[in-house]
Amino acid sequence: MKCPNCGAQNKLDAELCEYCDQPLFKNSLASYAQVDPDRLKEYLNAIEVLADQDPHNAKAILTLGLSYLETGAYALAQPQFEQVIKTAPRDPQAYYYYALAKIGGRRLRTLSFSEARQIKEYLNTAIQFDREAEVPQYRLLLAMLKRDYYETNGMKVPPPSAEELLQDISGETIDGVEHEHLIKSVKVSGLEEYKF
Repeated sequence: MKCPNCGAQNKLDAELCEYCDQPLFKNSLASYAQVDPDRLKEYLNAIEVLADQDPHNAKAILTLGLSYLETGAYALAQPQFEQVIKTAPRDPQAYYYYALAKIGGRRLRTLSFSEARQIKEYLNTAIQFDREAEVPQYRLLLAMLKRDYYETNGMKVPPPSAEELLQDISGETIDGVEHEHLIKSVKVSGLEEYKF
């Protein structure tokens, strides 16, 4: 597989490029900002081959799901994240990115009750599994859901409230690429409240 960073050929199952020491698998949307755009298509083809050859390779499947999510192909991203959850059920990123793919660029207020409940459960799971790192975008998306779905639709908000979640993450830093993608993928009212 060719490295998306330097273009060097590596073994198909290598974790790091043996020439530039950069990760060959992407584990966040922010990591796609480092990929050379001229190498992206070839890189994604190699990831697709690897994911097809080994449907239990959670890193390859997560990378593939992220590539679909990055391009706005939400329907293609969802099954990838579902597979990662089945293969590596303690990976918090899979739950978060699955929630983003499930939202699919829609206004949160328009979700069905079952979709909102499932997204809330997936975000709570991501938060639970990621207690040590406490990734703020997981809680930010949950706050957005609680405010724009539950509060706007006049429903009882399950604790913690959106306000409590926003207070928890005030002062924390969210990667700029991750934050930009979150804001792009989720439509809510009062967007200025969620800028970090």
